[in-house]
Amino acid sequence: MQTRALIFMITTTVLLLLLDVYVFRGVKMHISQFSSGWKKFFSWLYWLPTLAFVLLLAYLFINGQAISATRSFRPFYFAFGFALTLLLPKLLYSFFLLTEDITQVIRYVIAKLSTPKSEVDQSHAITRLQFISQTGLVLSGLFMGSIVYGIVKGKYAFRFLSETIASVKFPKSAPPLKIIQISDTHLGSFAPEDPLEMRYLIDEINSRKPDLIFMTGDLVNNYASEAEPWIDFFASLKASLGKYSVLGNHDYSDYVPWPNEEDKAENLRQLERIHRDMGFRLLKNEHEEISVGDEHISVIGIENWGEGGFAKYGDLEKALRNVNPAHFKILLSHDPSHWEAQVMGKKDIDLTLSGHTHGMQFGVEIGSLRFSPVQFRYKRWGGLYREGVNHLYVNRGFGFLGFPGRVGMPPEITEIVINSKA
Repeated sequence: MQTRALIFMITTTVLLLLLDVYVFRGVKMHISQFSSGWKKFFSWLYWLPTLAFVLLLAYLFINGQAISATRSFRPFYFAFGFALTLLLPKLLYSFFLLTEDITQVIRYVIAKLSTPKSEVDQSHAITRLQFISQTGLVLSGLFMGSIVYGIVKGKYAFRFLSETIASVKFPKSAPPLKIIQISDTHLGSFAPEDPLEMRYLIDEINSRKPDLIFMTGDLVNNYASEAEPWIDFFASLKASLGKYSVLGNHDYSDYVPWPNEEDKAENLRQLERIHRDMGFRLLKNEHEEISVGDEHISVIGIENWGEGGFAKYGDLEKALRNVNPAHFKILLSHDPSHWEAQVMGKKDIDLTLSGHTHGMQFGVEIGSLRFSPVQFRYKRWGGLYREGVNHLYVNRGFGFLGFPGRVGMPPEITEIVINSKA
């Protein structure tokens, strides 16, 4: 493990330094008109963050095992956020710089191959080329600013999104059903004081008077203890017909080493107790009938099931056993790839609620423009989807993991109202 960590640290440092050398060449061009004192200032300003990052990597390498023993990975998330803040804007700027360099090479080759009669005045060429790198520098600076904002503020910029679903399966005599969905809380990523800072979310959710509150997996990053400071927070949430939850891939603590299987199993038992203490009925490949007025619906919950190397603990057939086929059915399933593999076009399940993707915590959603890099991995990654009689809603997540922020993809709490379609 130490050898792999050392290789990773050296490789990351070398790649970052190579990128820095290339990008700094462009920066020097833009500060060439400054006095020597200002040139030194901006040179130090450029290289200091890289030096700080290399020192941080060395610190984490030396103290990594001791930090991991605390069961807090927040220092590693900070390092990852620091790395992206340095790396992504420089990669963006290097694209513009490379475009400028390639253009200069092409111009040079054309000039060499041209006869004297075809030579043209190049006096404005360099100015036009410099405009390319200047544009890249401005855009890279704005991009860096957005990343910093995402780390400092964006991860707390919660938004409430609303959807209405009309279904012929929903009982006509039943009143509209109001659901609040929360997903991917990843409570171990937050600071200890965050439950107190975000009490306004409790008031906002309770003021909407939901009938049901669903939590669709990844309550924690790895350890049940991460959720303990949040017990009162989630216990304060009120729903007239109950609160239900399922497990996500991170809840099983498969991604960290355990001294033995019993300790790992005890961690899961502790997490299940925390769900109960929060007032949630944890569904593990099972279902419950819920009265809505004088009618009934079925809420089905399965353990995590995901394509692409993710654990497949879920057993949908077991969960559906003895479900009334006439009921409107709501399935809680953490990973949306499960809906595509086992529900879409195959099961009479009216609405599936998932999470898992986080919208990759990066993206743009403005009007009809919806983009996130996660769409190259998941076709259905955020929002409401419909295929025939099957509906899927993918929540973009409450918390964050790895990158300690959100850029253009705010944390989400979803309100879904279900009523009868005439």
